[in-house]
Amino acid sequence: MAPPRPKPEAPTTLPGIHARIREDPSYPGLAAAWLARDLSDPKSYNGFLARCREAWQGLIPVPVLQDAYRQATGPKVRNP
Repeated sequence: MAPPRPKPEAPTTLPGIHARIREDPSYPGLAAAWLARDLSDPKSYNGFLARCREAWQGLIPVPVLQDAYRQATGPKVRNP
C-alpha cells in the first residue's frame, strides 16, 4: 500500500482558494465561510457553499466564480 498523499497547504487568500478550489474537498466550505465573512452576510453561507461546491465538482467554471466575486466587491457596488 502506498502512503497517503500529503494534504496540500491551504490557501491564505480568497482569490487563492477560488483558484485552487478543486484541489481539496474541504476548500468549498472554507471558501464559503470566507465569502460570508468578507461580504458580511452569514445568512447567505448555504448559498455560497452551494456555488463553491458546484465549482469544486466542475459544474461551473472557476473563472465564473472568481468573476462573480469581483463583481460583488468591485468599486461600483453600493452593497456587496
